[in-house]
Amino acid sequence: MFNFRTIFVLLLITNFHIVSSITIAIAQTQQQPTPQTRRKEPKSIWETIWNLLTAREQRNMASRGNLCPITGLLEKQNVIWSDRPLFLWQGTGIIEIKVYAPFDPNTDEKLLWSQKVKTEDKTNPFNGIPYNGEQLQSGKSYDWELIYLDEKGRQETTNKLTFQVMKSPERDRISAELNTLQTQLQAEGATTEEIALQRANYFAERDLWSDALQEIYSVPNPSPDLINNYNNLLTSVCKSE
Repeated sequence: MFNFRTIFVLLLITNFHIVSSITIAIAQTQQQPTPQTRRKEPKSIWETIWNLLTAREQRNMASRGNLCPITGLLEKQNVIWSDRPLFLWQGTGIIEIKVYAPFDPNTDEKLLWSQKVKTEDKTNPFNGIPYNGEQLQSGKSYDWELIYLDEKGRQETTNKLTFQVMKSPERDRISAELNTLQTQLQAEGATTEEIALQRANYFAERDLWSDALQEIYSVPNPSPDLINNYNNLLTSVCKSE
């Protein structure tokens, strides 16, 4: 009888340790989610961005003549985060882009930067040029002009739009949050494209669409999936009358 009780007690102790080990292992697994659960996968990110775009207040983005300007028009307040924005438009041909200094009633309008390009790829009608003039100032409003020229360089169509660079306190806060987000994603082994999509989603959630599109556009060696989704996104933005 003594031996039987001893064996019984030993079995109870052994089972207790086994159950405890399993419980601890399950708890540790729940507390340490895999990278896939910590961040959204590319397909999920695109779905989120699409939903944000379709849910936003509808604005008139119809093409104006031969061109459809995009930068600065998707946001409710025409406010952007970047002080070196990407100017995006739909349209091919000879294009000239100009950026003017903030309005001052006491002086004539000052041209800060201009660039002329010729785009001929009709299979990809969306084009973008990064601003590389003097640094734009936080809290200031600027005009950018998109001009369509004929073969002789004569102006045919012009679109002039106003945008404001975000004020410093909010801009600095967003910069800090983006740095934190990027550090976390890099630690999880995210690719350059995945990081860009996560940053784009961050901007889209805050109605900063010009910055969101700039993040996607700036990805080096983009995948076919990114190119396809990006073009579909821009097509939904620019609708011909």
